[in-house]
Amino acid sequence: MTTYKVFWVQNTPLPSVPIREEHSSYSSFDEAYQSVTDWWHKNNFSPSIVRFIGEPEVDATVTIDYGPHTMFYEIVRNQVQ
Repeated sequence: MTTYKVFWVQNTPLPSVPIREEHSSYSSFDEAYQSVTDWWHKNNFSPSIVRFIGEPEVDATVTIDYGPHTMFYEIVRNQVQ
């Protein structure tokens, strides 16, 4: 079985440690991405851009760049047995 975990990542300038918070796990990439857009909508947030780094069908991790230079989402594909 395949799951898709959503992480929010904030890369801060050194010497701070980057933050990587797991939000939840979903059964498809589309559901995982929908959880991100649902959060944006619920919090009246409209990103200036949305750029995917990686391809869900090919890469185990897809990074979602949504504008801020230090904050991203990651959707990570996991094989669960």
